Amino acid sequence: MSSRVFISTECSQCGGILNLEEGTNAVKCPYCSSSFLITGYDKVLTYYISNNVEERRSAIQTLVHRHLLTEPGPYRIVDINLFFLPFYHLRGKTFRLLPEFQSDSVGSYTTSVNRSKVKTSYLDKSVLATRLEGLALYSLGIRTSVLQLKLFKSGALAEKGKVYPVDFGIEKAMEIGLKNNIGNGSDARVISKILSIVYAPFWEVNVKGIDRTFSIIVDGLGETITGDNAPFQFLTDNLKEEESKTFPTITFHALKCPNCGWDIAADSRLFVFVCDNCRWVWECGADGFREVRGTIAQHHPESELPELTYLPFWVFPARTKTNNQLPNGTKINKLFIPAFKVRDLSVIYRLATIFTNVQPELDLTSLSGDCTSLRIEGAVMRWEDAQELSDLFVGSGREKTGILQEQESTRQLIWLPFYEKGIYLRDAILNSGIQKAKIRSPKLHIPTL
Repeated sequence: MSSRVFISTECSQCGGILNLEEGTNAVKCPYCSSSFLITGYDKVLTYYISNNVEERRSAIQTLVHRHLLTEPGPYRIVDINLFFLPFYHLRGKTFRLLPEFQSDSVGSYTTSVNRSKVKTSYLDKSVLATRLEGLALYSLGIRTSVLQLKLFKSGALAEKGKVYPVDFGIEKAMEIGLKNNIGNGSDARVISKILSIVYAPFWEVNVKGIDRTFSIIVDGLGETITGDNAPFQFLTDNLKEEESKTFPTITFHALKCPNCGWDIAADSRLFVFVCDNCRWVWECGADGFREVRGTIAQHHPESELPELTYLPFWVFPARTKTNNQLPNGTKINKLFIPAFKVRDLSVIYRLATIFTNVQPELDLTSLSGDCTSLRIEGAVMRWEDAQELSDLFVGSGREKTGILQEQESTRQLIWLPFYEKGIYLRDAILNSGIQKAKIRSPKLHIPTL
């Protein structure tokens, strides 16, 4: 089960409290109704957990007094200092292909693809982001999922306590975070990655006895002792004077169309938005909106089908260093990666390999046409995640084809038609199918002109 991390901040327009889940792309203020696009998740963001911990100084002193009563000899508390220690926090979804021949659970359409077992899991890993030898602080545990994070402000945090610098490299943190989840396997990927810095409070309680001095380190959130025999003034003496690395926080932008300036409807679940006025299609990018070529695949059936539902696929051209063909001789010109939300990621793998293998010719029309009556599912997969998965899907079960993707200029999202038949949704292009219960995408807002 995935952990959900929530962030508490203020509306830049009215100052009202905004509570949102980490990874949310859009939010509407409940007080002034201002809508914002949220960016920055592709960077290493910074948060802190405070929970008014500085007001618990007397409670920490009582906790340590009780602990000292169990120690031989008289001791007295010299001073108590509050510190904020940084932790790297990595979240995402792991996707691994395990070689295995098995029946196709997606539908009746058959291909020559070597069937693979898809294994997925959630990634949630934290590691101390500063070097403190001898202190057993390995993880934040579940606290990021049960307590609200606040956007990091160095000045505000320094008023509460002393802030430790981040001196642990990002590359090393990613290596540690991914090691036990994908290792060095070529048939594994991590998508929806979010790496952040979370500052957590810890107390240093300095103690003196007749012939002994030491520090007791207390977790400021759980109010538990994490080190009862640290060197005297351990956190104070190890705090470096050098300037810490700085990391950004999430950024809020007005949710307006970059083309015409029209307000865009906020939907926190989507990565793709459509302007109500000009019908241009936009994806949530690193620093704002990025233009997407949004099209709908037309279907010309020989017989009438039930009402169609359109599911989004990232489609981009393929280049190769060497051979650009599948074992059956099909030339790979386009890569198809489903972008809609599913309950089982194996659905994405099956449909990606089927459509990429067949390379169907599509009759495309722009979203600017009359599509207000169509049932269209929204896109929740990022373009970067589609790229991450593409070579894994196309190369799985056979010799790698060396596929490379075109870059930003070819960003394209195509909605393909599906229809209901029993417990399945079958596409109207190849007649492959997926179980309806495995889809849970939000509807895309298609405005009426």
